[in-house]
Amino acid sequence: MITRKQYMADSHSLHHAYYLQIAEMSRLGAHDLPVSIEEIREALKTDEHLNNIPLYRWDACARSVEHQMRPAVTKAEEYPAGPGNTVWSLSDGVCALKALAKHLATQNPPGWQEVDGVQLPSVDGWTDR
Repeated sequence: MITRKQYMADSHSLHHAYYLQIAEMSRLGAHDLPVSIEEIREALKTDEHLNNIPLYRWDACARSVEHQMRPAVTKAEEYPAGPGNTVWSLSDGVCALKALAKHLATQNPPGWQEVDGVQLPSVDGWTDR
């Protein structure tokens, strides 16, 4: 696992990997993104940072998965476990969602499958759609 301390020491090269790991640890999927995978692919053609998708849409999606992300971000931050010892910021959510969006738009990773043009996690043949 890439810790926050490691990420901060080399944020330029570790940004995508760090936030993709947060998304994966949080079990986020294509259904958590503000637009379809096809729209992500189109957006990536003109902006590698996906800033051509309005920030308010990313923010809304990040807020909706906060409860899923807090434990993963807390673990990466290396905070001691315990009630009230969780960390999360809206920017963590947006960065994790954008990393996941780029990942899904550019490949079909193991453990994922395409259903009706959308990438979904597959667990023993089951999809969460």
